[in-house]
Amino acid sequence: MYERSKHPRKGKYLNYEKIILEFLIKQEDDVTAVTIRIHTKISKSSFYEVLGRLRYYGYVDWIGEPQDWTSFVGITQKGKNYLKKFLLG
Repeated sequence: MYERSKHPRKGKYLNYEKIILEFLIKQEDDVTAVTIRIHTKISKSSFYEVLGRLRYYGYVDWIGEPQDWTSFVGITQKGKNYLKKFLLG
């Protein structure tokens, strides 16, 4: 299991997680990966690392091929709960 506390850039990546989840929770439907990246302005390498981690933990669903710009991404209920906890704590 991946341990966040041992990640050397945890602060930046945790902030990126929050930004992506906040963007997804505002959407009425699933959106493409490229749409998320354009609106969040996260670098490509960081974006896919963070999105992959969110998918690994079950916070987002990735419909299509991983790391494909046209794949759709949607937030799961687990992701919504995580974001609420993140914002409150």
